[in-house]
Amino acid sequence: MFPCLPPIISPALKHVAHLKIDELNRMRDDFRHRYTNNAAILAAGNDPLKRVSALLKEIMKLDPYLEDGDEFQTLLRYLEQAKHDRSMSSQLARFEKQLLDKLEAHANRMDVSLLHVELLKQAISSTTSVTADFEKAPLEDDFDLVENELEIAFENFENNTLASRDLDVDALEKFLSSCFDTEAGKKALDMLRKDIKDYANDLMDGSEEITEEEVEWSVRDLFHNSLLSDEKRVIFQSYLESPAALKELQSTMNMKSIRHWNWQDIEKGLPVTARQNSEGKYYTIVEENIKDTLFLHILAAGWSSRLVTCLTEVISTPDFWPEFHGTFPNADMEKRVYYLTSPYGAPPPPPPPPPPPPMMPPPMMPPPPPIMYPAPPMPPPPPPPPVWPPTPKERTGIFQVHPFTQSTISEKRNKDYMLHFFLSRLPRRWGGEFKITHPNETQAMLIKHLVAETKVREAFDREVHGATTKFDSFVESLPHQAILTVLKFIGVPDLWLEFFTRFLKAPLHMGPVVHGASDQIHNRTHGVPVAHGMERLFSELSLFFLDISVHQKTDGYLYRLHDECYFIGKNEQCQIASEAIAKFSASFGLTHKTTDMSNTTIGAITLEVKEGESSISINNDKVDAHAYRVKKQLSACTGVLDWIRTWNSTIGTYASHLFGPLTNSIGRPHLDAITQAYNRIHDIIFDGSNLTVHLRLMLQPHLPSPTNTLLSTLDPLLYLPTPYGGLGIKNPYTALNLALDIPADPTTGLQTYLASEKEYYDRAKSVFASWEPSTLTTKLENMSLLSPERQKDVFGTLNPETTFFPITDMTKYREHLEYLPHLFSASPIPVPIPDYAPVPMALAAYEVLFMEPKVNVWCRGRVGEEVTRCAREDGMKNWWSMSAEERWVVKMFGEECVEKFGGLRMWVGRFVPRELVRVVRGMEGEESEEINPDDIL
Repeated sequence: MFPCLPPIISPALKHVAHLKIDELNRMRDDFRHRYTNNAAILAAGNDPLKRVSALLKEIMKLDPYLEDGDEFQTLLRYLEQAKHDRSMSSQLARFEKQLLDKLEAHANRMDVSLLHVELLKQAISSTTSVTADFEKAPLEDDFDLVENELEIAFENFENNTLASRDLDVDALEKFLSSCFDTEAGKKALDMLRKDIKDYANDLMDGSEEITEEEVEWSVRDLFHNSLLSDEKRVIFQSYLESPAALKELQSTMNMKSIRHWNWQDIEKGLPVTARQNSEGKYYTIVEENIKDTLFLHILAAGWSSRLVTCLTEVISTPDFWPEFHGTFPNADMEKRVYYLTSPYGAPPPPPPPPPPPPMMPPPMMPPPPPIMYPAPPMPPPPPPPPVWPPTPKERTGIFQVHPFTQSTISEKRNKDYMLHFFLSRLPRRWGGEFKITHPNETQAMLIKHLVAETKVREAFDREVHGATTKFDSFVESLPHQAILTVLKFIGVPDLWLEFFTRFLKAPLHMGPVVHGASDQIHNRTHGVPVAHGMERLFSELSLFFLDISVHQKTDGYLYRLHDECYFIGKNEQCQIASEAIAKFSASFGLTHKTTDMSNTTIGAITLEVKEGESSISINNDKVDAHAYRVKKQLSACTGVLDWIRTWNSTIGTYASHLFGPLTNSIGRPHLDAITQAYNRIHDIIFDGSNLTVHLRLMLQPHLPSPTNTLLSTLDPLLYLPTPYGGLGIKNPYTALNLALDIPADPTTGLQTYLASEKEYYDRAKSVFASWEPSTLTTKLENMSLLSPERQKDVFGTLNPETTFFPITDMTKYREHLEYLPHLFSASPIPVPIPDYAPVPMALAAYEVLFMEPKVNVWCRGRVGEEVTRCAREDGMKNWWSMSAEERWVVKMFGEECVEKFGGLRMWVGRFVPRELVRVVRGMEGEESEEINPDDIL
């Protein structure tokens, strides 16, 4: 994986930090010596009372901050009593030990603070470039392989980017229009075009200025782009360290004219180079200057966030995006109502309360005794209404869902899709800031949903089918004609189309990267720069039409990880989805390959959907490759803190994007396989050793002398969170251990649901058989189903008065409709509770698959008291605000900390340069240090 650059530390901060470090060293030495050779304590001699009294007075004089509450005052009273009460002489030794332990605990905290300082000194004094070491390694170890990969990358780039293929624009426009060919679609398209036009005009006219928040977010996002050059990332990081620089950048960006923008030095062209992404794959990169890089990224972020808003409104247009939970075929619903509901109306509602007595005028004299008004007589109950009133002969063929219907699987599925997958690569605006989903998070959610959906299909359909599609060099081969046609289709004005055209047709200087090529300048005809803000915008906008095309034709969801597409459903749905993908690909002038999911690898897992069954396994080749990449990255780290940060972001934090989230849907066997995969990773990285031993060796040279105290308590120091003074090293086995409650069979909940559904059906069938013929005739009459024509439309060949409908008709909409709570009875009088048939809850069984079971770790005693006492101070949290992993670590090492340090605080935080800690541990502070900044492409 691509390593993080060493932090940029301003000279002023470095100088002030050194002052604090020097002062801490002096304080630590003074503290240890002022009690060792203290004249007052030595003068007390061997008299226990005098020795304890002298020690207490010296502590109160020299270090009064060590007092915990009124502890010292209480000891003074004890010692005063001991002067006359000889029975307390046996307690003096305990008092002395208590004071000496307090001094030792503070000395230990000073030593830990000094260790942190030593590690900070190492971090700020390191001059070796992590990136240089990392980039040299593959060239030295695998020169021939790298040379071959580079040639392939450049050849693909040249063949795709400079291609002269023509696009059938008319066919593309026809395809785009087909996605909005309904009345609801036309309405949504008109609304979209108006919103896009308004936003575009506001930007072009300068009505919307670039804000400082937009500049800061864009700079930060660019800094985390691992495919950007080292020089640019250093510059962007320096901007983030200077609020004044960000203000000037904002002013500079607002000076630039969108109407007149163009590339600088067109005659020279933009240099082309290649870099590795987080998975070690080479990509061809177009180098832009700093101003254009930032300006284009800000514009792309603004357009992306507005596009998310506009397209979400399009999806929300009634009847445009079929969620399959609003309307259903009328015949199916009438059949369902006839067989599953009582033939009698519900009992009448309770009568209204009596009206209040009339208002009395205010009395002029003392009020008389209150007049008692008799309550009005209770109104007679209305006659029981029929369950369904007579229906007219003319019907629309559509049945509206019962108003009491609750959430269903289809609603939950749609909500999850919109939340986690819909335009997931585009930044969204929350308040005044942009928020973007990390690709690793999207990949983790993809694994989670695909695995769960395979289990649902296996349980409900008795078979599962899937399809996966990969486009050939999607980013580099997407035709510019296609991009501009899509932009024009959604209502982008001509001035903006001209701007986007100038951006797309960038002049490229190919000479330095293509062997034997001259220094000629070629204009790009296809594709957009990889990992560019505009690439995200154009790619997601184009693929949006693929998403809606597949969904409109299948009522299913195309789960995408950028341009890699996955579909789970019935066999017929998969075939239709494949046809929709093929039509999209042909319309956009792309090439693709669609296969079944018989051997699909995502991250480090392999999902197999074969012969109607699914399985999940670990791909050991991917695991080994990941381990060796991380090992190479760790070996290039410049210091202990750099090593810890790299470890936490790659191995220490459980890699849900590689192995899948630890949900019920994976099952205990897969959890065991993940554990074995981590064993494999540790063996590769540590060569038979382990994390703790390796870290002890790394820390040995930095431990303050004498080291015996810290060596005996090094484990808490390694693993406790940083606010407590620990190094905050993460351990993936903690997350795996907390997930041991994952069931052995992930389909247990679904099988339980199917059993309850069968019970519900059997109960309904037996009740139907108990109804009198006259009762059924009355119900048919109330539902306007007496005529043979109506019965044929609704029941087909079934005789509604003698035959109960098959269970397949009842379960047809189990994912889209809830079974209504009902008292099955042939009597108009409500029956007792024992006759109540439990309502099958499909949504509950579905949601269980997505749950991540974790062991609840409780903390009591001294450690629990310490957590409460320290909560909300210097970043320390209360118990239930911690993550499950943090609670586990505090529970494991808390007692040892209390014994050695007098509490959970292992350091004296105010003696450590906290601002320097923040910078060295990561720009985003403690929470973001574990986020892997690399993008998965």
